[in-house]
Amino acid sequence: MDKKINISIDIDGTINSTDTSISFFHIMTHLLHPDPYITIYILTNREPGTENEIVYELAQMDILYDKIVITSNKQDYIKNNDISVVFENEDESIQFLGKEILVLKVREEQNYNYKTGRWIGSQKTV
Repeated sequence: MDKKINISIDIDGTINSTDTSISFFHIMTHLLHPDPYITIYILTNREPGTENEIVYELAQMDILYDKIVITSNKQDYIKNNDISVVFENEDESIQFLGKEILVLKVREEQNYNYKTGRWIGSQKTV
């Protein structure tokens, strides 16, 4: 492999959206960590200073990672830090990312209506 892959994973509504998603991210992070060509970022918009709580929560779910990043502007962080794969549930965080970035959007009750089978979005994204 000649290119390093930086993976960004959101916590709220992504890792912790369902028991299935927790299991998936547990398996995925254990398969990919540690790999010298892969860096796993936990990218969240939680309150600054809550890193210890995030560490504890990730440990409870047995999710492996390299770095926790708290930011109110995920898009800029992704663009400016060579993130190549993004797991996210909020359109605003992925709306203007380039086609070179693989975006995997996670369905959860805040962004998808399971009764109608339709995505839910904001004025800015729909």
